[in-house]
Amino acid sequence: MTCRRAVSLSVAAGMSLVATLLLASRAPESRAKVRSLVVEQRFLYDSKGSSAVDLRWSGADRLFLLRSEDGVAEVELREGMPILRSLLPGRHQMGKIHPQQNLAVSGDWIASSSPGAQFLWARLPASGSSTEAQIRNVPASVSDFDFDGEEILVLGYALYGDLSGGTYLWQGRLDSANDLESAPGLEKATSMAEIKRRGDLSILGAGSLRVLPNGDRLVFSGFDDEVRVISSSGRQEAHWSLAELGVHGDVNMRPAMDAALRDKSKPQNLMSSWLKATAIVDDVLLVNKTPAVVVRQASLGSQALLVLLESSGIRTFSIPIRSLGSTDRLKADADAKGRIALLTAPRVRDPDSAGKQEVLVVSIPD
Repeated sequence: MTCRRAVSLSVAAGMSLVATLLLASRAPESRAKVRSLVVEQRFLYDSKGSSAVDLRWSGADRLFLLRSEDGVAEVELREGMPILRSLLPGRHQMGKIHPQQNLAVSGDWIASSSPGAQFLWARLPASGSSTEAQIRNVPASVSDFDFDGEEILVLGYALYGDLSGGTYLWQGRLDSANDLESAPGLEKATSMAEIKRRGDLSILGAGSLRVLPNGDRLVFSGFDDEVRVISSSGRQEAHWSLAELGVHGDVNMRPAMDAALRDKSKPQNLMSSWLKATAIVDDVLLVNKTPAVVVRQASLGSQALLVLLESSGIRTFSIPIRSLGSTDRLKADADAKGRIALLTAPRVRDPDSAGKQEVLVVSIPD
């Protein structure tokens, strides 16, 4: 695979980004100053038995939409969200494909992954549909992934080879027969037993990851209370506790996980326990080159917030979503103009799911 690396920032721009991140650790705005994001468009997507689970911008009025059972389609942002073309197949098209959960796009390539680390990828055609999707199965679990040049960077547990010691961040080329390799920056688990315990949690999509234009990684692991920026060499460039971001509550899954394991609970029961927490990180993203975090405040009636880590300080905005259920997750992506697309996505796959999912396009108020 020869996908083009995302346009890199200059050294000066890279230093500016780090400065932005460090300055953004100032105290957050008071809740009294929280304003709502500006709604530009609002749509309802008919899932038709294959829930939409992730999205990326593809143009001024188009999105790439990953459906858990029907693969990736490019849709138009107008009433009914009509499909313009299909780019990756799903289980309904090819029985050997697992239900997919995460989407990534870079240069000429598009890829998706399942919680159990089945990856699909294909070259993005200038027009028309892709027909030659490639598939690779890796013995691992995946919370999230993104392209990093010609490689992918994966947040999750690999359970084979040199990675079986518990690496939580790993990388490699999808088109290579070589095993994926450990990536520095996140601590390793202490035992194989702990890996297996955490492996079930990948179905929850607990963590979030984005590779920044300068190669740094914006990461929320799902197992601690911090959002981090980690360099490609593993150096921690910046980090924020959720309390520093103005988010208060237990977002750490470990207590719920340990309780569920003691009670021999199923992963779905674990999710129910975890979602009773007062704060949940749903996604991380980049908005106009500024790191941002999407958070759900369960203590405020599942109010959704966008936290921007700007050079002048932290700004928090409410997200005017209408249909956020207790087991939904808000997936987000921003385009080059700073418009943010949000999708209400289910955390647990329901093969018989059918209904309307909200897609919201918003912008930062002046």
